[in-house]
Amino acid sequence: MEIVDLRIPPRPEYISVARLATAAVAAHRAFTYDQIEDLKVAVSEACGMLIRSRRGGGDPIALRFVEEADALDITVEAHGADVDPRTLFPDPDATGHRDATAGDERELCVFLMHCLVDEVRRSSGDGGIALRLRKRQRENPNGSPPSAE
Repeated sequence: MEIVDLRIPPRPEYISVARLATAAVAAHRAFTYDQIEDLKVAVSEACGMLIRSRRGGGDPIALRFVEEADALDITVEAHGADVDPRTLFPDPDATGHRDATAGDERELCVFLMHCLVDEVRRSSGDGGIALRLRKRQRENPNGSPPSAE
């Protein structure tokens, strides 16, 4: 099992760095081109959600890539005093309503992540929020893992 850690500033222009790192780690693990593209989009959505959930600048966004025998786990986390988990996991207001626009955008991001990876988990605690993405490596019809080509 190999682990790669990366920290990026919590600004949208650095999401491309997260995408490049995702592509490099997934290619090292010999995921197919389509699987790598799915992972890049899912990581972009996760980073974007966490950046939008913050109340300003603050601590970097942390990404952790864990290569397992048959899967790649990617955790995207935001920590610090500026993190507001309620924006990622909103509670309805006192009348039972929620901000439809923000909620719809979050729901679309989560829906996309679920379509692109095998498992999505959201969590909050310890002064931070995290999204964990898991993509299993599929075998080719001949039973071998996909080639790195």
